[in-house]
Amino acid sequence: MKAFLSQTVRLMLPYRCAVCGRVSDAEDRMSYISNRYREYFNEESRIHVCGKCLSSIRPYKPENRWQLCLSEPLPGDIIASQALFIAIPYVDLITHVIPAIKFSMQKDLARLMGIILSEILRCEKISADLVVPVPLSDARKDQRGFNQAEEMSVPVAGMLKLPMVTDCLIRNRHTGRQTETRDRYERMKNIEEAFEVSGSWDIEGLTVILIDDVATTGFTMHEAALALYKAGASKVLCVALAGNRLIKNAEAF
Repeated sequence: MKAFLSQTVRLMLPYRCAVCGRVSDAEDRMSYISNRYREYFNEESRIHVCGKCLSSIRPYKPENRWQLCLSEPLPGDIIASQALFIAIPYVDLITHVIPAIKFSMQKDLARLMGIILSEILRCEKISADLVVPVPLSDARKDQRGFNQAEEMSVPVAGMLKLPMVTDCLIRNRHTGRQTETRDRYERMKNIEEAFEVSGSWDIEGLTVILIDDVATTGFTMHEAALALYKAGASKVLCVALAGNRLIKNAEAF
């Protein structure tokens, strides 16, 4: 009886958009995403997004998606030509989505963004050996309850049919938020040598896709990629859901 009443209430009450809170009027367009969610996460999706929010997610044009990880390479940088793929501009809707994921702990929303990222990547014909999310410190992950980069990596790995590993790259110290640093130099020092590869992993000669949610200055992904190269990776492809590189070179989070 309780299950019946619960189902009846769900049918009577409209779904609300996870981003803006309006009535979700795009359930017909969510069916594809729901199928992908079920495929990648082995459970039913609980996420609902309205048509206005869905239609405002507009990827970069293909010619603007691949950039240098550091728009201003450092002197003596051994990976100065490191590539960075940014799927969506960090403007409009995405400036609300990322804080909702990070500070309102909306894990389902992170998963939705991962599915969207995987669909944008689908046409890039990328080949690799591993998908590795940028790790959080233990303290930050405990605070949030999940790592949004991990959640976004699952659909990418599923779409590419690659293993996604979370114990390869390690954040060896807790770092302050990039927004709390005053300038470019401090942001670089804040994240410098913050990553290492676990001794239980041999990545010699492997191509790694490195995933994060936001990249602007690129320092975080640069340092993570550098750790992978030092451990023997032959190639690292940095991939971010969003970035405002074409607007300003400033770390959003």
